[in-house]
Amino acid sequence: MSSTKSIVRQILFSVVILFIVHGIARNVDVIYGHFLSHLCFLFLSVWTSWLLASVFIQSKRVDPSDKAVFITGEAKFGLKLNSNRCLIMKLFGKGCDTGFGNSLAIQLEEIGFLVFAGCLFPEGNGAQKLITSKNIRVISLDVTKEESVAEAVIQVEEQLRTERKVRMCMLYVTTFNNLALWGIVNNAGIGHYSGIDWSAQGVDVYSSQLDVNTLGTVRTTKLFLPLLRATKDSRVIVVASMASRLVFPGLTGYSMSKYAVRAFGDGLRREQRPYGINVSIIEPAMYNTSMTDTEVCLNNLKSHWNKTPELVKQSIGVSKFERLYETVHSFLLMKRNEVQEVLDAMIDSLTSEEPKCFYRVGGFKEKIAFYLLLLLPDELQDFFVDNSAFDYILKLIQNKRDR
Repeated sequence: MSSTKSIVRQILFSVVILFIVHGIARNVDVIYGHFLSHLCFLFLSVWTSWLLASVFIQSKRVDPSDKAVFITGEAKFGLKLNSNRCLIMKLFGKGCDTGFGNSLAIQLEEIGFLVFAGCLFPEGNGAQKLITSKNIRVISLDVTKEESVAEAVIQVEEQLRTERKVRMCMLYVTTFNNLALWGIVNNAGIGHYSGIDWSAQGVDVYSSQLDVNTLGTVRTTKLFLPLLRATKDSRVIVVASMASRLVFPGLTGYSMSKYAVRAFGDGLRREQRPYGINVSIIEPAMYNTSMTDTEVCLNNLKSHWNKTPELVKQSIGVSKFERLYETVHSFLLMKRNEVQEVLDAMIDSLTSEEPKCFYRVGGFKEKIAFYLLLLLPDELQDFFVDNSAFDYILKLIQNKRDR
């Protein structure tokens, strides 16, 4: 579903609720009930007006011809934890081959941006395909290494200087002398499905996700900020997740890293606003990419269970593993195929003259269910996100979708 269609459905939903609340407000005699009903009516009126404005008042687009964007590669779920180095090598092996980062680089180039694609292995198949594009430059990058990110900054600066000279010589004009880094997209990420005390001893499951998803974003942003401050109205895109708002079974470590990266994005936006840097946080639902491959994710869950010490397994019980396995399997069936929805949000945050602070991306039903769940008291949230209840709800939704 396109973003416009989604907004139209939200407007229709809001209008229906608005008339219901208005009817209650007119017929309630109790003073507090009357006041509360009118307050709800006012809120829904403002919300509906904002949605209508989103459809009919389109933000102007920037000219991409003198702008460059740096994108960090995407990783995936289900990585082996033999050693830290082995993890990182497997992590970014397909970072430029598939996923949001690869598609975003291609689409931004088509729009007219100069694109820098960060990959750990520039000789990989995906990176080599990007290299053939006229305005995409592949740069070696490991977001877990400070020196690698620093080297990427140097390469971007050098290539921008070179590109300015080349364009000026070819076109005999000076308009491209303003070519500068316009934005960075922090898209690199990994995840693990695991119980809290599953897997081998230690906290590698947690530290690996934090190192890439959170600290990788911090490293990249921090070192690129001087370049971004030199460009008026520049952009920083932080890819978080709906899991940064609600912790789902088996995804505690992943949610920790996304909660933290969302907090970083909030602080970054407020601190950098005086310098003219716009910060947008993308919060996608679960989409069908290499990172959410069902077989890989379920094997990842099994792997962590198999590595769990026997004494811990006995205290947990096999039934707990089996129940979480079924819940994760049902959860993965809910992933959306409309990946372009996420790409549209990223592109809008880079091309709109007035980008949003948050882009919460997902289908209409997912958004309604998710935000209604967030409004519930914590005790009720715990009940609905409990493995058995959550599994039942997911299967019910999936059965309706299949019909």
